[in-house]
Amino acid sequence: MNRRQLALVILINAVIAAAVSFVVVQVTLRQWERGRPAYMALPWPSPTPSATPPQSEILYVVQPGDSLTSIALRFRVPLEDLMQANGITDPDYISVGQKLLIPAGASAVITRVPEATHTPAAPPTPLFTSTPAEPAPRPQGASLEVAAVIGAGDIQNEALFLTNAGAAALNLKGWSVSDGRGHVYSFPDVTLNGHGTIILHTGAGQDDEVNLYWGLDAALWEEGTTVLIKDAGGRVVLRHEVR
Repeated sequence: MNRRQLALVILINAVIAAAVSFVVVQVTLRQWERGRPAYMALPWPSPTPSATPPQSEILYVVQPGDSLTSIALRFRVPLEDLMQANGITDPDYISVGQKLLIPAGASAVITRVPEATHTPAAPPTPLFTSTPAEPAPRPQGASLEVAAVIGAGDIQNEALFLTNAGAAALNLKGWSVSDGRGHVYSFPDVTLNGHGTIILHTGAGQDDEVNLYWGLDAALWEEGTTVLIKDAGGRVVLRHEVR
């Protein structure tokens, strides 16, 4: 194809394109003159409404101060529907802790009711209580002390010197001395005057105003043993280690 033929083809194509454009313009003008647009807008698809999920029923626990009417108002449900859902015939009779089924459609916001905690009951108070007898009080100003242990280990000379360091007299009836190893001596009805001394001998002998005798046949005290003195109530009032 030579240049002349090519130019002719291009010219023919241009004429055809111009003719087509002219026809389109004419059609558009005629449609516009008739009051109708040359094109039609396609309808926009409307959204399909989603199905509303069914509302579930609510279980409510009756609290102190609640009434059936107040519960119905709180959950915005008819009183009759609430009664029918729970088989209630008397709207004035509900009890604390009762569980009510709230019909579907309630719109109130529910807060979780904490579970009741179990508190153990207090032990019953006894009808009668016994109070242990208090030991006899020591006289004001009396103070018993171990002054010395002499002759330890020698049954013939072993003795315990007890002194009342106070000014008041001290009655020793019911008091006891022990070594913590099963040997116990109980004082007779004897009074130790203020600043007075009494001697408790380990061996046997005859008691007098100053000397008392345990009546053992073997020595009792040795280095490291402990003298325990209890009052008439059994309370330890003195501990003394033999040195």
